[in-house]
Amino acid sequence: MRYDLLLLDLDGTLLDYNEGERHALRQAFSDLQLPYDDQLHPRAYRHINNELWNDYEAGHIDREQLRHTRFRRFFGEIDLAPGLIPDPDEFSERYLSALSASAFLEDGARELLTSLHGRVSLAVVSNGFAAVQYPRLAHAQIRDYFDVVIVSDEVRCRKPEPAIFDVALRHPALGLETEPERSRCLMVGDGIYSDMAGAIAYGMDSCWYNPDGLEFPLEQQPTYVVSRLSEVPECLV
Repeated sequence: MRYDLLLLDLDGTLLDYNEGERHALRQAFSDLQLPYDDQLHPRAYRHINNELWNDYEAGHIDREQLRHTRFRRFFGEIDLAPGLIPDPDEFSERYLSALSASAFLEDGARELLTSLHGRVSLAVVSNGFAAVQYPRLAHAQIRDYFDVVIVSDEVRCRKPEPAIFDVALRHPALGLETEPERSRCLMVGDGIYSDMAGAIAYGMDSCWYNPDGLEFPLEQQPTYVVSRLSEVPECLV
């Protein structure tokens, strides 16, 4: 195979984050007996959450600011009667609890991991919260496919920072005799900046998972572009 190590993003690549997000919002609203709009509320929250995750990945805010800001902004924007607005931190805990119990896989994710397991070293590299990501891996029954799981809040660095890729390549659980050459590593993910730009700057090959057929907005293009996870193995030989 062309690569010794595949680094895979989790949300939006192996796990269907949008579906998990909708599930967690719906559950948190239900727990607090709040009126829920299945169209408006996920759309409003996704816009806020995406903005804050972009700020986090750019290093403008830390994980606690992200965690405590998003639902304050969310409840400031949606049309909920003042007497019904919950404490944002309590709502956040309920949301994260529901999200951590979700297990929605992207189409073809399990088949991809099954086809790669034992043929190449596999590592998850995620910018999520460890308390959420590990349970989701377990609920989705895909943790055992991976040699290494790297979550940003555990290692105190985040994609696209080079340090998080250093952690992955040097992790003893890979079982490799020497640190793999960067040219022998491939980052697979849907993130334009966190995954693709991070990998390109680090000197690794990159595979952009692009199921929506978007145009890549940066001058330096990823090594591969796939619209389905079933196409990833074609990039490895």
